[in-house]
Amino acid sequence: MNKTKEDNPGRIALYCLLALVAFITYVKVWETDTWWHIKSGEIIAATAQQEPESRQLPQTDPFSHTREGAKWVNDEWMGDYYLYAVYNKYGVKGLQILVSAISVLIFCVLFFAGSRAGGDPLLLAPLLAVAAFASRIRLTPRPELFSLLFASAFFYLITRITTAKSSAVHKVAGDSDAPAGDPEQRRIVIVMIMIPVMQALWVNFHPGAPLGIVLVFFAVVAAAAAVVINTKTGSTLQPELTSGNMRRLGYILVAVLFAILLNPYGTHGLVAPLEFSGNIVFLKHIAEWAPVPWREYFTTGAGAAGRFAVPFFLAAGIVSFTAGRRRLNIFHLLLFCLTAYMSLRSRRFIAMFAMFAAPIVAVHLSAAAGGLLCNKTFRALAAGLIIFTFTSAGYFLSYKDHKFVWGTGINESFYPESAIEFIKNNRFEGNMYNTFGLGGPLIFGLYPEHKVFIDGRVPVYGPELYSRVIAFEQAPTPEEWNKMQSEYGLTFAVIRSDRPATGQAIIRGKGPWFLVYWDTVVQIYAKDTPAQHALIADNIYTMTDSHTALDRAYAWKKTPQREKVIVRGELERSLSLSPDNLTALRALAYIYYVEGLDSKALETALRGIEVNDRIAGLHAVAGEIYHRRGERRAALEAFGKAAAIRPEYKNIVDRIKEGGNP
Repeated sequence: MNKTKEDNPGRIALYCLLALVAFITYVKVWETDTWWHIKSGEIIAATAQQEPESRQLPQTDPFSHTREGAKWVNDEWMGDYYLYAVYNKYGVKGLQILVSAISVLIFCVLFFAGSRAGGDPLLLAPLLAVAAFASRIRLTPRPELFSLLFASAFFYLITRITTAKSSAVHKVAGDSDAPAGDPEQRRIVIVMIMIPVMQALWVNFHPGAPLGIVLVFFAVVAAAAAVVINTKTGSTLQPELTSGNMRRLGYILVAVLFAILLNPYGTHGLVAPLEFSGNIVFLKHIAEWAPVPWREYFTTGAGAAGRFAVPFFLAAGIVSFTAGRRRLNIFHLLLFCLTAYMSLRSRRFIAMFAMFAAPIVAVHLSAAAGGLLCNKTFRALAAGLIIFTFTSAGYFLSYKDHKFVWGTGINESFYPESAIEFIKNNRFEGNMYNTFGLGGPLIFGLYPEHKVFIDGRVPVYGPELYSRVIAFEQAPTPEEWNKMQSEYGLTFAVIRSDRPATGQAIIRGKGPWFLVYWDTVVQIYAKDTPAQHALIADNIYTMTDSHTALDRAYAWKKTPQREKVIVRGELERSLSLSPDNLTALRALAYIYYVEGLDSKALETALRGIEVNDRIAGLHAVAGEIYHRRGERRAALEAFGKAAAIRPEYKNIVDRIKEGGNP
């Protein structure tokens, strides 16, 4: 029974859930693979404009110089096309709205699937909210988003079948005792058609499509097991189906097995997950495929919501299955155990586990809770608590997160727009090396003029090249760098700024190599070839980079005048190329302050605070300048913000209050 039709608290719970999901998934685009998916979709769209006999999906890799011409099986081609179509018409905001809308739809479908199976909305909503926080790292503009939607839809449709009224079951199965024109019968016929059709779409959107077969197979096995156990023991295990319903599920299973072959790559759509999961190199080195170490499940920091969801739902599942054992749903138990195992083997599947576990736990807890959930006072109080909790969680868990930044646009911590523009505006020649995670943005921004060394399409590169790159980035040496630059003709390198050892290996390699661009996100090195000599002469950095700029600033009083001119010039040039370069902003704010250029120092510090208001030193510089100007209240406020970030600044706040100097 769908309780949301019966009471206001149930409807409030649903609306709060969907509002929360919409809020926490509307974040600036941070997923780096998004960009190569869009560029792939652009190529597919261009191919679609050709003559029919010339239309085909790209068969070889177009994006890298290391694997140019190698076979590329793009089993996410339809997802790529739709992402490109949305981006092409509506831009980045369109992608963000797409993610938010599909995320809301996913959790709406899961809510109604749980409600259909007997879950109470007041249990479904909070459990699905936990799942939403755990899974939002997977709710990004990439084809996996569509895969999660298909998975949740399959869960709902199978639930629809297994909870169908007996009259519809008999009629669809060919029996004659169902009343004519039964509307439930028509709905079930539609469901029977929808499942294989969706399977055919799913396999063209994402290689996770074989999960659809598993879900239908589990439903068949669970129904058969329930019949046998209930007949022999007199139990009331679920799903309790008629023989007609069993046959119907069997027909659907056969249909989805055929439907999954309806893709450009044939049987690859069926075995793709097995091929990838059988590669030890990929599973060992790709972070999202690695398991979460047990000691990290209860740690705070980045990814805590996802890690905590695993022990939370494991414990909740054990409690709920035990409490609701008299009407245990075997299909739910099988699905729970499978996805729990998958999440323990790979953090990539934590989202899927949480999404399925939430309604499953709610169904079994609802069966055990009995009369408590029927109490009107309890329901009203629970609805009020949901409103307060969801509002607080949405604010505190989304505010100023490094990855999940609420608002419209691109998260530049993951998309180096300024660096890409620098490469476009300067004459780089030859082949590029790039840090693995930068491949997607570089493909989007620079293809076809420049091709990447490697990107997130791991199977294209194979385990040998992939493991070689990972080994180099974990322990970079000039010797290995020399081998790679010789083998692949490398003449410039784009690496993340948080890889100082990689930069040092490049500088010490055969070349010579020089730093020609740096900001908070990336550094670009160029080899001194005849074609790039002018580029290097115009853009070389000799005294600053993202790791030394602050040290140069803090030693400003002891720095010789000649070096000051060079350092200040390099910092100002870096900032002109990348206006949000936080390191350059911090260094220059301090330098201007020391030199007594209060207006420029304050302007620079406030700009840095606008970029990131969690840097105590920037608030302190602003406070010092306000105090020098005699603006005591503004100085107290600035130092108070610094003290909230770093407690040692509290002493300065106390001194100012007592009338002293900072």
